[in-house]
Amino acid sequence: VTHVRREPAAPAAASADTTPTSPAEQTRSPSARLPRDIPRTASTPETTFTTAAPMAPTVLKLVFGKEIRRTTLNEDSLTWPNVLKRANELLGIDATKMHVTYKDDEGDLVTVSSTEELLEAQRLAMLSTPPLLRLTLTHKAAASAPAAAASEVDANTVLSAIASELPVLSPIVRRLQNGLAAARGESPPHAAALATARPSSARTRSASRRAAA
Repeated sequence: VTHVRREPAAPAAASADTTPTSPAEQTRSPSARLPRDIPRTASTPETTFTTAAPMAPTVLKLVFGKEIRRTTLNEDSLTWPNVLKRANELLGIDATKMHVTYKDDEGDLVTVSSTEELLEAQRLAMLSTPPLLRLTLTHKAAASAPAAAASEVDANTVLSAIASELPVLSPIVRRLQNGLAAARGESPPHAAALATARPSSARTRSASRRAAA
């Protein structure tokens, strides 16, 4: 006969959940029914404050003829009067009498004459590589010279067309073209033609007088 000894079952461990079962305690808030070994803490939302990073200083290149100066402007000093003042100090010129331009992202030369336009130029410059703002200064008279030259070319073209359509006006057209050339400091293109035309016209007038007599 085999004897088997059966050990009594161990009592079940006490549940960690100490939630009360009475109807009065079940109506309490969940925080009031927490186990006794869990500390009660106030749950306040965490607030994170973020501040905008300060704008990096702007590297500015001032170009005047063959002279190039480089400087740096902070965000607070990036205004049009400050740029003119810095150009006066570095280049020794009166920047208020200058024509200031920059090349935009489409390759066009854009004129700058206010703080608003300067900030737009700075915004585009920060997108380029390397991020620097390049301003070119020229005399206002020099900036308008190409337009004046174009108008003179148009005038010569018109005068040549008049001379071809009305040959009788050719001497007058040549004199006008000579005057335009002299105004530009060039040699008159029709000086020889006018010199030969004057004696012949003089001989024609003298012959007319003799025939009238």
